Amino acid sequence: MTKKNDGFTLLELLTVILIVGILAVASTGSFTQLISGSVSSVASESAMVGFYSAKSEALKRRTNVTICALKSNSQDTCGTNQADWKNGYLIFVDNQGGEADGIINSGDEILVVNQNHSSVVVTSSNTWFSYDGEGRSQAGTVRFCDTSEAGRSKLLNMSLIGIPKVDDSAAGCS
Repeated sequence: MTKKNDGFTLLELLTVILIVGILAVASTGSFTQLISGSVSSVASESAMVGFYSAKSEALKRRTNVTICALKSNSQDTCGTNQADWKNGYLIFVDNQGGEADGIINSGDEILVVNQNHSSVVVTSSNTWFSYDGEGRSQAGTVRFCDTSEAGRSKLLNMSLIGIPKVDDSAAGCS
């Protein structure tokens, strides 16, 4: 007489549940790390698009276009210290003639206002970067640190010829 198998034994079921639990716990850390890396990546890529937009506008208009740190609780004022990058950035036509001053004056046209991502701390070597009518800019850096993973950051490097480049960085966040 043959015995028909109609299901799982309790031991088999508990073994499968144990394996699924172990896999879930092991993958949680990797998933959290993936998400936190994505937040700083999105913020740095968004800023890089802003820098390219500012350069494009400067070339198109043949005049100074500035990207600056956004002052806290403002939509139309540049910040006065490097820590203000945490609020976001502002792009405007800095057409006061001659040298860019990084200050929005009457007659300057605001092109873009971009608020910062809430869980990202942004610091910079400058409070503003300006592109001239030939697309050149001053050199500097902007660092993006995710507050949920303080050891990792993205670093946007600005070259003298006005090309922003984002690099992974393992230092500089605190």
